[in-house]
Amino acid sequence: MHRFYVTDNLFVDETYVASKEFINHFRALRLKNNDKIIVFNGDSYEYEAIVIKVDRNEISYLIVNKIKKNLTQSVQIDLLLCLIANDKMDLAIQKAVELGVTSITPIITKRSQNIVIDRINKKIEHWKRIVISSCEQSGNNIVPEINPPQNFNSLIKEDYLGTRIILSTTESNDNLRLYDKTNKIQLLVGPEGGFEPDEMSHAINNYFIPIKIGNLILRSETAVIVGITFFKLFFDNCFNNDKVKNE
Repeated sequence: MHRFYVTDNLFVDETYVASKEFINHFRALRLKNNDKIIVFNGDSYEYEAIVIKVDRNEISYLIVNKIKKNLTQSVQIDLLLCLIANDKMDLAIQKAVELGVTSITPIITKRSQNIVIDRINKKIEHWKRIVISSCEQSGNNIVPEINPPQNFNSLIKEDYLGTRIILSTTESNDNLRLYDKTNKIQLLVGPEGGFEPDEMSHAINNYFIPIKIGNLILRSETAVIVGITFFKLFFDNCFNNDKVKNE
């Protein structure tokens, strides 16, 4: 069934009128009366619905069932993504959501792409639409948060209750104990051209652990996909080993 994100509080046996964006998406799919759809609003549930009215001015649907899907992630990943070229940034955000990150914060560094202050709000709204579209496609019922862009130096000084990791192309803590009982990691991915040496040092001094994944230098958007996948698998393995030891 097709999935649609809505902002309404949803209740079984209640009827809802579709928003303008919903209607545009709906019409593109050529859905009609009595078709079944899935709607979700980010509360971790998905709602089965039946289309009950389709005309030129209005589309409405009836909620018939509420389903709790267990899509709990073994590790919460808060992605810190340095600003990169527009299309690459869009791709990185899309794939990060499909892989199940909890939040995404764009970061401004010395080598990151410039962002026009007057266009920040438009950028954030654009990224939010990508997040929603990715959730609709991937089956994720929790909508990751897109935070406003932050300055590198300010962000790394903030407290974080979890493991902080910075992807590096030059150095790596091979003896690092990644497994953190809080099940949370902050994953910092650099811009095109990487971090300046002083930025890397500053991050390490603020408890970021440098990790080098492989011997090849990856594009930023590729590093996002590889990094998230690697640490999800790593933590899954840690948790499974713990379960075996405790049984």
